[in-house]
Amino acid sequence: MIPQRATAFAFLNTRRPPFDDVRVRRALNYAIDRRKLVELHGGATVAQTTCQVIPPSVPGFRQHCPYMNTSQAPDFTKARALVAASGTQGQRVVVWTFPFFSGEGRYIVSVLRRLGYAAVLHEIPQIDAYFRTMNDMPTVQVGLAGWFGLQSASDALMTLTCDFEANWARFCDRRFDRDVRRLMAAQAADPAAGTAMAARLDREIVAHAPWVPLFTPRLADFTSRRVGNYQANTYAAPSVLLDQLWVR
Repeated sequence: MIPQRATAFAFLNTRRPPFDDVRVRRALNYAIDRRKLVELHGGATVAQTTCQVIPPSVPGFRQHCPYMNTSQAPDFTKARALVAASGTQGQRVVVWTFPFFSGEGRYIVSVLRRLGYAAVLHEIPQIDAYFRTMNDMPTVQVGLAGWFGLQSASDALMTLTCDFEANWARFCDRRFDRDVRRLMAAQAADPAAGTAMAARLDREIVAHAPWVPLFTPRLADFTSRRVGNYQANTYAAPSVLLDQLWVR
């Protein structure tokens, strides 16, 4: 199974209640069972759990998840305490989705209800209409999406900068923006330094919690038992390195 250079996520509108409070954004991250989301998407063959913006196959990824313990179980005790401290229980929350993420959307609604919110699902049947709505309606509180084909850590992090058109979380931190631009330069000049900087920025954005990262999509390759030295190429479109294979 090859992890794609992609992240599926629920974005949380950082400018609209209740998600303008970082405690609520973190609460939902604590309450989500990412193992359940992997099951809903089709199982471990096609998805793996993540808490991060940068996918694991992208240079700069260093595993970091403050929202899951070693058993990857959700922490409802911590989540409910954060919601109680925010004073936002009972507020109405609309979760927007489209057919590809229908199951995931329904699950997030159920988690929000357990946390005390009056959550409902709004599904748009056509994907083009869905993303037009996400771009045109800055009041959307929660929506599901994914970024695919990410070539670098800065590609992933750039989607949460202030002026990125499809930053549906409406997250804006000018210092973070400057650091992402520095990362782009560092990746070109010194890959090792860029890797360390990417990992630091990934940890920072996970703490701000403008997203609930749901899972990393995977691709499955099937080979004959006679094939050896299988190696995956995760650059560009994930594929197999055919010149490295041998066949008995």
